[in-house]
Amino acid sequence: MTVLEVIKAAAENLQLKQVLERTEFGGSGEDGKQELETLIRALNMIVQDIAYAYLSLIEVEKLAAVNGEIEYASFSKPVIEVIKVSAADGSTLKFKSNTYGLSLVSGAADVTVKYAYAPEVLTELNDIVPNFGGKLSLDAISYGISAEFMFMNGILDDARMWEERFKQNLFNARKLRREVSLPKRRWT
Repeated sequence: MTVLEVIKAAAENLQLKQVLERTEFGGSGEDGKQELETLIRALNMIVQDIAYAYLSLIEVEKLAAVNGEIEYASFSKPVIEVIKVSAADGSTLKFKSNTYGLSLVSGAADVTVKYAYAPEVLTELNDIVPNFGGKLSLDAISYGISAEFMFMNGILDDARMWEERFKQNLFNARKLRREVSLPKRRWT
């Protein structure tokens, strides 16, 4: 899903006609630029909030350690938390996080690192919005944007309503989805 699609859904939630009538959305108007920028700012705040507090964005990367050290600058994305470090043979390695990167307890050179990362700031309408592994729908993210937009504009009652919908979707996305298995039974 793109920024355009999510912002359009949030603008429809909030009935922001000036935003929906802009040329970016297929209309002919140019009004509503400030509201559009506020919606994009709200989107970035919501995506960051989800990634840091609720649903992590996970990346797995192969990196080379130099003298048992891996600098955060060598990662392709901004690191929030390192989850696992594995050697080339698949064994899990012990590590310590410090200000500049990771210190490996063993002297492995080539490692695979699984980590949670911070999403990029979305600025263009054709940027791709992370869907957090398919766990959050377009509607769920639009509810969060709607809540944040209303908070920014001081309309607290409506903000609480949209936030409740957003939180319910987050709760549903975070539920453990495990299979139910029954113990084997004997026929008597």
